[in-house]
Amino acid sequence: YKPTYNRIRRGERAFTSADMANHRIVQQGREEVKNKIGFDIALYIDTSGSMSNCIKDVFKAAYSVTDELKATFAKDKNVDASKINLKSFIFTTQMREIPYGKSASADGGTYSFEDLLGDIYKRESNAFLNIVITDGQFGGIKEQEVVDTIDKMEGLFIMVTNNAPGTFN
Repeated sequence: YKPTYNRIRRGERAFTSADMANHRIVQQGREEVKNKIGFDIALYIDTSGSMSNCIKDVFKAAYSVTDELKATFAKDKNVDASKINLKSFIFTTQMREIPYGKSASADGGTYSFEDLLGDIYKRESNAFLNIVITDGQFGGIKEQEVVDTIDKMEGLFIMVTNNAPGTFN
């Protein structure tokens, strides 16, 4: 429900100058929100060979977090839980969508950070939340390049990565 305000019609009751001075001629009510919002949460998981020792745990944790996010957002009175779409993608040297909740094995290489951001932008630039999980080391990437690409996206961008030296310059 959202609060509504309307003036009391003169015919409903008599009011005095004190009512006007105390703003009692405004009546507060409740109106049901008819068009609750929905949005996408997109999850991108690195399935390159270097992730093979932890990939099962990564999928389990990632889906747990996104399920919890959906439950938390659904508690908002203006959000329709059935309109929150959870999407999952995996990437190595290319990106592909997989059914949400499914996992994949890890093998192969990882493509460049520019290509990763470009694919995310092409696929889900309007997602409310984009979460990338990778152990990739993206040496040579300038912070401003990352910021410029992320600024084009409409939603939030979260990157979960290791703290190895050389991940970013």
